[in-house]
Amino acid sequence: MQNNTTTLEASVAAFKVIARDALRMNLISPRLSKITELENEIKDTQECEAQNAHFKLVTEYELSVSDKNHPDYEDRKKESEEDIKASEEVTKQHADVVAAIEKEIADQKEGIEKIKSGETKVSLEALNELTEKLIKQDALNQVKS
Repeated sequence: MQNNTTTLEASVAAFKVIARDALRMNLISPRLSKITELENEIKDTQECEAQNAHFKLVTEYELSVSDKNHPDYEDRKKESEEDIKASEEVTKQHADVVAAIEKEIADQKEGIEKIKSGETKVSLEALNELTEKLIKQDALNQVKS
């Protein structure tokens, strides 16, 4: 009888491990989705920055080849310089956005590590419920066999 009890306790412990891992996966999954979403935001921001850099390059080129004798040269020059300044500000904003997103990604990854290490605990109630379901399912599978 002692041996049977030990085997049953080991089985319950094994089901608890399975249940705990499943609950951890439930906690990790949304974080992984969030990381993917944030990485896509970085990609979009980088694409926007590439367009901004191209606009700035074109504006600088057009300014450098402008006809200085044109009657509207000063107005065009002023407008181009304002566009370049605005483009530089957008570049700074993009860098800030990417840095903030990268920090958020790091926070999500840190959260995942805490879940994996067990520092972030799963719900004891959910753990017990899932363990009970696994035990019942195992019993049903044994009856069907």
